[in-house]
Amino acid sequence: MPRYSSKRRVQHRAEQMFNLVADVERYPEFVPLCHALKIRQRTQNADRTETIVADMTVSFKLVKETFTSEVTLDRANGLINVRYLRGPFSNLDSAFRAYMRAELKRIQHEVGQTMVYVTHDQVEAMGMADRIAVMDRGKLQQYGSPDDLYERPANTFVARFIGSVLNNFIAARYADGALHIGDGSVELGELRGAFESRDSASGLTATIRPERVRVVAAGSPDATISAQVTLVEPLGPKDVVHLEHQGTDVRVVLPPDARPAIGSALGLIFDPAQVHVFDDDTGLAVR
Repeated sequence: MPRYSSKRRVQHRAEQMFNLVADVERYPEFVPLCHALKIRQRTQNADRTETIVADMTVSFKLVKETFTSEVTLDRANGLINVRYLRGPFSNLDSAFRAYMRAELKRIQHEVGQTMVYVTHDQVEAMGMADRIAVMDRGKLQQYGSPDDLYERPANTFVARFIGSVLNNFIAARYADGALHIGDGSVELGELRGAFESRDSASGLTATIRPERVRVVAAGSPDATISAQVTLVEPLGPKDVVHLEHQGTDVRVVLPPDARPAIGSALGLIFDPAQVHVFDDDTGLAVR
């Protein structure tokens, strides 16, 4: 690729996007995106070099026709100040979608234009957003940074939705200052107060992300629980290992060189700091 100045790269990347989506018959979903990412030159003054900026101004008429009533419009000016994109990459193959996602994020970063991007793909949301609003049936479930949603899900819906590998959900109960998960337990320390003040009649569900579970030898005194390997999904740089513990499927992420044999037993360590607990009646996190 030729070497360009940073401002020229903005134009070059946008031109690449136009070239990629020129085939409207194959990618009709890119028609609004092509309109929204028109490039123009803007001369700052006669003594300065012309700079390339992304003109992401969309007319009221264009957006109303393209996105219907889902967009809140500035009717007084006929323009939208916050740009809206509704799943423009949803019908593409995974490799092309990943490329376009990265290109759009680079352009947005260099231009500095605020965007609202609607998607059902949590990978797109996590990879592109500064802030994410998770919705379920028209109701806001949680709003925050990608790290907030990943590290501190507000409820079971967010805990299930966020994460490239499905979260582990295991029945739990609180007793004697500890959270009992399966046939093991984790000490809660300073978090005991949140459990002691709640209604003990409702059940609990503990979650821990597969990539946060540590694996040790079966029978290790450090293990929270022991489980038997039932399935291994080789995914290239990682394996998703499925284990069974008291009838519950538990997943862990391991490197391929640590792949266990089907039927073998492993010890699993649950770090209390990585365990999230939800009330079965409300679905909300216990904190």
